Amino acid sequence: MAGEKKNSDILNITPAVDGASDPSTCKRTVHPDKMVFFDNSGERHEIYLPKETYQRAVDLSQAKNWDELSKFPTYAGQGYKE
Repeated sequence: MAGEKKNSDILNITPAVDGASDPSTCKRTVHPDKMVFFDNSGERHEIYLPKETYQRAVDLSQAKNWDELSKFPTYAGQGYKE
């Protein structure tokens, strides 16, 4: 329809790695270390995702299992160590 954006228009993202726009220069990839979600009451939560927990957090989010997601540590800029 006129005026509607196609997914290709909305998701037009230029990959950037350490300031480079050429994805072939990417040496590694990592999962996010933080997730933000809103529970049933609308409360915003920012949680830390330790290494190897990303997929579990995604699965819990898709299942809308806010109680289990709330058990993750609160995000406080922990980040990942090399």
